[in-house]
This record gives sequence, structure tokens and C-alpha cells, in this order.
Amino acid sequence: MEIQHDCLACVTDDIVGATRSLNLPKGVAEDVLSGTLAVLRDELSEKNPPSEAITRAHRLLKLRADIEVPWKEQRKRANELGAAIADGMRAELDSLEQGAKLERLIGLVTAANHFDFRTVGIGYEKTNDDFIEEFKKLETQPFVIDQRAEVMKLIQKYHRILYVPDNVGEIALDKLLVEELRKVGKRISLVYRAGPITSDAVKEDFDFFGFESAVDRYFSSGSDTLGLSFRELTPEAASHFEVAALIICKGQANFYEFDHAKNSLRAAIVNLFTIKCDVVRKYIGAESKGKVAMVLRHADD
Repeated sequence: MEIQHDCLACVTDDIVGATRSLNLPKGVAEDVLSGTLAVLRDELSEKNPPSEAITRAHRLLKLRADIEVPWKEQRKRANELGAAIADGMRAELDSLEQGAKLERLIGLVTAANHFDFRTVGIGYEKTNDDFIEEFKKLETQPFVIDQRAEVMKLIQKYHRILYVPDNVGEIALDKLLVEELRKVGKRISLVYRAGPITSDAVKEDFDFFGFESAVDRYFSSGSDTLGLSFRELTPEAASHFEVAALIICKGQANFYEFDHAKNSLRAAIVNLFTIKCDVVRKYIGAESKGKVAMVLRHADD
């Protein structure tokens, strides 16, 4: 998906919200906003996915604010909350049969994708209680795009799965899903971002949950990006995408990137996310915002 004119107001609003949340001096905040407007002009002319513009804007924010890991305490609290939610789900999940358990986990990890600090997500200023309220609401609502039956068929079909997670907090539930996938014989590779952009999870967050023992391969994308960026993958990271049979990607930013790049990949691609904006809602033909489980492409078998 290419950046659209309606994305400009959303990205600008996000940066304004981010600078206020970090309580940046007026001059720094204005410098970041001015730089963001220049970024948006460039990205619109280049027709890149929206995530590329958001990445560049937040890199500028980190540079101008001289903050290596913005929202560090919020990230920590998000992971602690995610761990508590995952622990609270274990008894129910363990009572389910294998197929029902996988389908339930797909619903849970999709609802948890709303754990997004950006203004289109839960918001920079919201509390853990706000997220729990939103998660419970999303978790019980039907999918607005529901291709779970097709997703389950692809999981059954393919042995090697490349998992592309998204935010802090929600990765606690991602861990439950990848552990279950390994129990049914799948080999799981997982790619993490090399540095933080908003609430995207990095190696430190996955280490907190012990992901290294939960997957078969565990590697860095090589850069700090919102979602994945195929343009910035290291050669080693890119090689994993070349051999993957099935890619499961999380989040709206990864929807932008994978929808944009899907015809250059060989693997089947599944996307699990919550719709954050009307631009995406209209693009995929959903009647309302909410949970999405969709197949972006089938593999070149």
C-alpha cells in the first residue's frame, strides 16, 4: 500500500502527540514537526508505504530529542501487562483442543495488536487500564475481515513459518502462539527490529519473554523501522524471507509493507492486525475498524 494524501494528517498528528508526550522543548518540537512535513512531501512523491514516512519522522524525533529509547518506561509497563494477560489466559487455552486452541490464539494475538502507542492506536498517554478495556472489547468482537479458515489451512500446509511480530506487550501473546505452532511440528523463525520506533518490540523485549528458546531461529532485521522495511533488511535477514514457506506478519505497518512487496515474495503471507485508520479500512474493504485476519498472497509452490 502506497502512502496517500489522507495519511499526511495522521502522521502529523502522531508526531505532535509524540512530542507532547515526551514534553520536548518548544524549539525541538517545532524542528521535529518541520522535518516531518518535509519527509511527508518526499515520501508522497516517491509513493512508498506509509510506514516509511513514519519511520523517518520518528528517527528525526529521536535524533533531535537525543533519546535513544523513547517511552522506555511505557514499554516496560506494556511488557509487564502483556505477561500478566498471557498468564491469565493459560488455563483457558490449556482446556481447548489443538485446532480450537490455535484459532483462539489467532484471535487473541490479533486483538492485542491494538497495543500501539501511536495516536491511531491506544495513544501515548493512555494507561494499562485503558489497554485492558480496549483489549477485552476487541477480543470479544467478531473479525471485520475474517479469513481465519484460510489461515488455518495455510498453517496446516506449511512446515516453515517466518513470524514478524509488532508491539511490546502484545508479544507476550505472540509467544503463546509460536509455542503452540512448534508443538504441532512447525519450525518457527522470528525477526525483530534492531531499534525502537514508537512501540515496536526490539531484542530486549523478546529477551524479557524468553523468545530465544520459544523459536527455532531468532534474528534482527538490521534497522530501526516501524514495521519491517524490505529496503533496509540485512542480506542475512533477507535470506530468511527467500526460504520461508509461510510468513505471518502482525500489525498495520507490516500490512503496508507486505501489501506493497507481496508480488516480489514467494511465500504465502498472512497478516493479523487491528485497523487503526479509515484509509486502511477503505483500502481493504472493511465496514468498520476492528480485527483483521487476511491472506495477502498464496505461495508459489
